[in-house]
Amino acid sequence: MKITAYAVLTMMGVLAFCRFGWAQEPAGKPPVISHDSVPVAVRGQPLSIIAKVTPGLAEVKTVNLYYTLSKDAAPFKVVMQNSGASVYYGSVPSHLLGSVNEISYYIEAVDRAENTAETDWYAVPVKDARGVEPPRTYQPPAAPAAAPAQVGPSQPEKSGKMSTALTVGLIGVGAAAVIGGAVYLAGSGSSGGGDNPDTDKAGTYAGSETICFALAGGAPSCSRNDARIVIDGSGVVRSDSLYAGTSLEGRLNGSSFVLVASVNEPDTNRVGEIFFSGNIVDGRIFGSIDGQTTEPAGQGQYTGTFTATKL
Repeated sequence: MKITAYAVLTMMGVLAFCRFGWAQEPAGKPPVISHDSVPVAVRGQPLSIIAKVTPGLAEVKTVNLYYTLSKDAAPFKVVMQNSGASVYYGSVPSHLLGSVNEISYYIEAVDRAENTAETDWYAVPVKDARGVEPPRTYQPPAAPAAAPAQVGPSQPEKSGKMSTALTVGLIGVGAAAVIGGAVYLAGSGSSGGGDNPDTDKAGTYAGSETICFALAGGAPSCSRNDARIVIDGSGVVRSDSLYAGTSLEGRLNGSSFVLVASVNEPDTNRVGEIFFSGNIVDGRIFGSIDGQTTEPAGQGQYTGTFTATKL
């Protein structure tokens, strides 16, 4: 009798494990979305948004941008384009930003195993070009210190209508200087939702950049350099001074662009990417610098700003 009871209990345990243990096992690791939220959009100019999506256990199938102009409306969906190196970008057309004071968005990534990752909702104020201040030069802290956590209002549900409270994305010190409608518009193509490059933006722009590098947990080291950016009549953007010794090239999308530099330093075995994001307002370029690297000494980060005026 005891043997029979033991056998029954054992079988019940196996069945419970099959039902609850195996059934609840995750289908796979979802993609990871790396994104710095946009601090401000320029009225009447396209809002371009970029994210780097790293696959989990399965290949990334699609990356979507959801945005809304009203807190009471369901969001629009834009399929973000893959510009290479796992960088995806999408755009909100300029005509939608002519009369609103705020736009809200989030990003979704889905892989081929149907694993899904989503960012938070981000609320972006829309301002006139004259109301957008140029970026301030980044001053490195005397000693590394973690920024205190900030508590925002509650998040709205992504499925259905948004609540009246949206969490505004917190911007790190290095990324806070990005101005206008773009955060990292990568690649040589456009999203299809932005405006064509304006010929009046073509020309040579001269100014300066402040670029800083820091290993995780260390104090940043910064330098200030001359910056020269050339935009031709077809919207191609070039610079051989933003990242010393490297010629960078990208494409203008409306009033925004990004130039991507690959980092490969044999002396330190440092590898990674740096994104130089710029936006043109009234003949001036306002830009931010953000990049991630790895090396035997640890992970590193590039931050900084650049400004240039049309000659």
